[in-house]
Amino acid sequence: MKLFFTFLLSSFMVCANAAIWEVEVGGTTSQTPYYAPQHLVIQVGDMVRWTFVSGLHNVTSTSGPEAFASGDLIGNSNGSVTYTKTFTQLGIYTYNCTFEGHSQTQFGSIRVEGTVDMAELQAPQAKLDFKLWPNPASDRVTIERSGNLAVDVSILDIAGKVVMVDQNLGDLRKEYSVAGLSTGIYFVEIKQNNQVLRKKLVIR
Repeated sequence: MKLFFTFLLSSFMVCANAAIWEVEVGGTTSQTPYYAPQHLVIQVGDMVRWTFVSGLHNVTSTSGPEAFASGDLIGNSNGSVTYTKTFTQLGIYTYNCTFEGHSQTQFGSIRVEGTVDMAELQAPQAKLDFKLWPNPASDRVTIERSGNLAVDVSILDIAGKVVMVDQNLGDLRKEYSVAGLSTGIYFVEIKQNNQVLRKKLVIR
């Protein structure tokens, strides 16, 4: 009984502050197949959600502590097709799309790090969420978030490179200039302690 209770407590500790990481899956015969962002560093217990937005693709592991596979999934413009995986084992995972020729550009990696401890159970956090508008944007974009704790705000390009960062933001709503960014797909990320949330931003 003691061993069983310890297992349940450990499982709860892993999931208590788990983050959801978003990866976009796309590309067609006329557009290079891709995962965006391509590489992630996450914490044990976090979930990765792949959203298929165009073309026919899959997510298939090629190395790592455990195997995973989405099966063949058809993307669509509204992103209603998803595949999720919760990572509970530390290590480095690699994956790609196994459709013919896709793996040349459509591959990615996930590094799972970290530990959890009892302190995390004593300080539960409110669910992290934010709104983003206008989207698509061309000049300025406004971010409105929930909660009352400070967050770090970042904008990343499609390759996962940080192009803008605003650390320790206390405002619940703030406007940012994006006039200097090239047109394309970006991701707005807000981070609070070990919670992370990303949303896609299109610059036109």
